[in-house]
This record gives sequence, structure tokens and C-alpha cells, in this order.
Amino acid sequence: MNMSLHRQKGGSLVEMAIVLILFLMIMLAVMEFSITIFRSAQLAEATRYGLRHAIVNDPLGTLPSCPGGDSETTPCDSTSCPDLIDGMANFAPMIIDQEGDELVVTVEYTCPGSGYLDQDGLYLVTVTVTGAKRYLAVSGILGLGVAIDLQDFKSTRLSEDLHTGG
Repeated sequence: MNMSLHRQKGGSLVEMAIVLILFLMIMLAVMEFSITIFRSAQLAEATRYGLRHAIVNDPLGTLPSCPGGDSETTPCDSTSCPDLIDGMANFAPMIIDQEGDELVVTVEYTCPGSGYLDQDGLYLVTVTVTGAKRYLAVSGILGLGVAIDLQDFKSTRLSEDLHTGG
């Protein structure tokens, strides 16, 4: 009888090790998921900021003539639209971190297609962020480099909504 008790002393240690590993895996998964949602919210806010900035400051320089003009679209990076990208990076630093990768910020000015706006200077302004990725920390530590592709972020407003200059 004394021999069987001696053999079972390590059983609780093994059980604790298994439960601890499972618990840590769940906690790390919750942490990674939470950070991913946080980064997604940052990019959504940065897109809204970029839209406000594009309406007020016109980073393109050349705008279509309305009515009937074609849309003007340009990808923005830290050289072509430095103020826009720097401002967006204040909300989502990953815009600067992933700039050379697949992340693309585009600004588009189009003439409103409703027909009742025949006034030049009113545009539908769209800012889009595509190709953003969230690289997982735990897999990076293990050398796996796993990334989650985040959805595309797009925000559109009529320039009259936030226009402050003439």
C-alpha cells in the first residue's frame, strides 16, 4: 500500500503541467485576438482621419472638373502624401511599419453622380487602406511569422461636409 501512494505523488504535477499549458495557450490566443481587434480599430480611425485630411488639404493637387469629370485616384505613401500618411500613422503606427509591404493607402476624388450638384469643387472623397496585416507575436517568437490579413478599410464623404477653405 505504501508503494502505490509513492507512485501517485507525481500525478498531480503532470496534471498541473498539462492544465497550465492549455491555460497559457488559451490566454495567449485571447491576447492575440484582442490586439488584432485593437489594431483593426486603429486602422478604421486612421482611415477616417485620412478622409478628413484629404477633404481639407487636397493631397493630390489636381482635381477632376465637375460635373462629368473623371475620378482622380492616387496611392499615397510617405513621399507623395507625407502629411496624410504621418497623420494617419498617429492613429495607426502600422501604416508606417508596413508601408513597403502590401499595405496601400489610396485617395480618390470623384464627381457626385446625383446630377443635382452642378457645382465645381464638390467631390466625393474616398480614402481606402488595403493590404494591412497583423503579425502574431507568439508565432514571431517561435520563428513562424504568421500574419492575419485585416479587412480593407474605406471611408467616403462629400467634400462639402468638412471643407474649410475656398
